Amino acid sequence: MPLGRSPYAIRRGQGPVFDFANGNQVELKAGREQSGGHLTFIEGTHMPHTGPPLHVHDDTDEIFYVLEGSYAITCGEKIFDAGPGTFCLVPRGTSHRFETGSEPGRMLLLYAPGGFEGYFEERQREEARHGGVLSVDQLASVGRKYGMNLVDH
Repeated sequence: MPLGRSPYAIRRGQGPVFDFANGNQVELKAGREQSGGHLTFIEGTHMPHTGPPLHVHDDTDEIFYVLEGSYAITCGEKIFDAGPGTFCLVPRGTSHRFETGSEPGRMLLLYAPGGFEGYFEERQREEARHGGVLSVDQLASVGRKYGMNLVDH
């Protein structure tokens, strides 16, 4: 069977966890290795009023599925008020971001094709190396390696 084409299952808390200086956390459910390069699937836990800067993925589609909390999801020119059960598809090349509301939130995120887990791994290493939250320039530098470009940067 080709890599990533055999059955695969993982329980909550069993995947690699990436902790960030702003209190947010990402648990990798499946990445390039498990999916044969087809997708990256994560569960994100986000502290209130946090989220990435406005950005674009050059060659990756992204999906958000809100499990808990509320988010303001910007996708292109639209802003969605997203609560539990909200699904949002962000086609590659579309500017987007999200911000958690006044309570912590939790969502599933899917990236296709796979490989974006490398961004989370490298971001965690860079935060440890720099002793905390990365500057916008540092985030932009890490993101560019994975086809993520900050808007207006």
